Formats: sequence, C-alpha cells, structure tokens
Amino acid sequence: MSGNEDENESNQGGAGRREVAWRVFAAEYDDADFDYSESDEERAPNYVVTPTGARINRLFVVGVLTEVEQVSDDVLRGRVVDPTGAFVLYAGQYQPDEMAFLESADPPAFVAVTGKARTFQPEDSDRVFTSIRPESINRVDAETRDRWVVQTAEQTLSRVSTFADAIDSGARGDELRMALEAEGADAGLASGIPLALDHYGTTKAYLAEVWDLAVDSTRVVAGEITADEVGPLGFAPGEGGDEVAVELTTR
Repeated sequence: MSGNEDENESNQGGAGRREVAWRVFAAEYDDADFDYSESDEERAPNYVVTPTGARINRLFVVGVLTEVEQVSDDVLRGRVVDPTGAFVLYAGQYQPDEMAFLESADPPAFVAVTGKARTFQPEDSDRVFTSIRPESINRVDAETRDRWVVQTAEQTLSRVSTFADAIDSGARGDELRMALEAEGADAGLASGIPLALDHYGTTKAYLAEVWDLAVDSTRVVAGEITADEVGPLGFAPGEGGDEVAVELTTR
C-alpha cells in the first residue's frame, strides 16, 4: 500500500483482508508494551495495543529519517522522528527494497513509512521496546510530513475523547467493546480500548498528556513552537488518576 492510499484511510483497524495502517505519535507508541495475537494460527495477525487503545497491526508514519545504523551483517536500523519522539525501524533480508533504501539514504531526509508493528523485550531487561518492520519507505517533502502531523493529531484527539468517555461509562471488557461498536467506533478501537484499560489502567491524567502532545504537535507545524517544546509525556499510562481539570472531548 502506498503512502497516498494510507493517507486516505479513515477506518483504524476495521475488518478486511489487509489491516489498516494506523497513525500514532512516537511518544505514545514508545509507551506501548502489550502485544497479542487473536489465534495460534501461523498467519493470524499480531497486534500492538497502545495506552489510548490503538490496536495496531500496521502503522503509517511520516517524519525525518535522522540516522541509519548497521546492527548486524544483514539488518539495518533507522530512526524516524516526529514532533514527539522517534520511531525505530528494522529492515533485514526479508525487506530487500527497504534495506536498499536505508543503505542509500542520506539523513536527514523526510520519509513516509508503512510497516508492521513489533515489540521486543531483551532477556536481561523488564523494558519492552517498540519498532516497525517496514513494508515500504518513500521520500516525501515537508508538506507531506506536516499533513501527517495534523491528521495524526486529529485521530489522536478523537481516540482520546472516546477513551475518556469509556472510562466514565464504567463498562469494561466485552460489555465496553459492544457499547463502543454500538456508538459507531470502528472494530479496531472498540477492541483496543477495553484491552488498554485492562492492561495499562490508562488514566484521564495520561490521556490529558497525550491530548496536549497532539495539540502541541500541530503548533509545531504552525510555527508557533519548536519540537523541543513538545512533551515529554508527564505520566506513565496508569499514573495520575482520573481527576483532570480539562475536558477531553472533540464534540
């Protein structure tokens, strides 16, 4: 799927032969440490669930490729930066086109990446790291990056608003999933929010931090602030409680 096709997708993770590519900011993706598969079948999709309920099999990311590093004989690692942080890409022998792109890249450069969501936990660490296994990498311009930031902010704010309402509802598990679907949430978010609540215990205080991060990212695009003034997220997903002074709604 090309970057342009991903830019036109509005459904986030709904049913279909191919999983829709989500837009999330790097800071939120970096906080994700929960992945699962819905079955033991070899070709069953794997999902990374973020603290705001994005249930991600594939991502669409646009940012600045800042560095490329050879981590082994047949694996390259790249860093793609958005206003909130960095995504890490790993391309190996099974991604020959993407590996060739990284080998010939001359950072810094604007790139669009579509790829699979992945997590990794080193044997000697309690920390879970997220990454992207790229399916496509293309050179883009600053305007494409700016559009991605604005669209990602819009989708993030909408997701945060839906999540805040879910906390207020008191419903959990399958009851919450069915309620979200009945209210018009797509299948990916309706499944992801209950999973995120159960795993992370995501609070409204954390949601408020993600909300501010998304708004500030658009202010970077508008030239009102610099990327150095964005974030970081002040709470872990389960910290800070549900008493916040701001209303998390896009309505």
